[in-house]
Amino acid sequence: MSVEAFIFAILFSIALGALLTMLGRAPVPPLWALFKPVILFLERKWHREGRSRNDLVLRGVLTMGVSFLLLIPVFVLFQELITAAVDPLAVALVHGAFFALFAVSLAPSFALFRLSRYFQRQGASQKQTKKIAENKESHIVLRSLSRGSEINLIPMDEASIKRHATGFGVQMTGRMFFGALIWFLLFGGGGVMIYSVIQLNAYYLGRYGYHKGYGQFPVWLGKVTQWPGQMLFSVMLLLLSVVSPGLKTLPAVFALAAQKLSPDWTQGGFPLFLLAQSAGYGLGGPLQSRDGRAYPCVWVGSGKTSAQFHHSQLYIFTIALGLSVILSAALVFLFFPQ
Repeated sequence: MSVEAFIFAILFSIALGALLTMLGRAPVPPLWALFKPVILFLERKWHREGRSRNDLVLRGVLTMGVSFLLLIPVFVLFQELITAAVDPLAVALVHGAFFALFAVSLAPSFALFRLSRYFQRQGASQKQTKKIAENKESHIVLRSLSRGSEINLIPMDEASIKRHATGFGVQMTGRMFFGALIWFLLFGGGGVMIYSVIQLNAYYLGRYGYHKGYGQFPVWLGKVTQWPGQMLFSVMLLLLSVVSPGLKTLPAVFALAAQKLSPDWTQGGFPLFLLAQSAGYGLGGPLQSRDGRAYPCVWVGSGKTSAQFHHSQLYIFTIALGLSVILSAALVFLFFPQ
């Protein structure tokens, strides 16, 4: 992969993420919109109570297969554009554009920033849950995060919204930037498309680990393909704990020795645990999906961390995620093989 393609990929994804966030879109890869309705429809039809686990596993594999069938026309279009490109710069532009369509960079950070600005303007407190739920502006902010995460954020209190929005931002940054970046560097735009569809299935069918077998194969494949990206993301968060405001280095280092306390990969994994420890605040916790399913997700952080935090803490998480993206992109560019 050329350095020009890498530059186009970063610039396009930042610009597209900023634009879509301002328009109230979810901070997920833009072309997930083509696949998500189909796989969620199939899950609703095929994920029935009373079916054996093996049956559900098979249906999860078939659902994933359907999503790859939907990818074929997009992949053909990608190959046609590559073939039609008349010079290396045009090829690099095509690769960069498809990275921006199937991955994210700063979109989760933009979404968290917008949410923190909303809470700052409203001066909302945990007692103003009704005001949050009925406010028109809050619906614009929260609906985009709810649509992307499939978490029912709107009826939640302020603290729960902050925790789960942060957790979703961590997952998208780790999976769809760091993981996608490695696949892009190794296999170009085509590799990112394949990786992105795998992560799409892993996230939405994984159901935070409570999939009863339906998401078993997508989650396993998602973990395997994202493992290098998760390692890179964790290293970047550890380095940022030294320089980023609001994060502490010593708790982050201790988190390395306490990795067994990390939540399941489907609930954020070690990066979320590392961020919670470094910031000194609790994240995660029980949630309800948009389709009404309740998930008793674990609390993330040590017993001494608080799950109640000021909206300014969202700025700290926003800065940490944004800096991790920018710093890693700068390092890749600096050491890019010539």
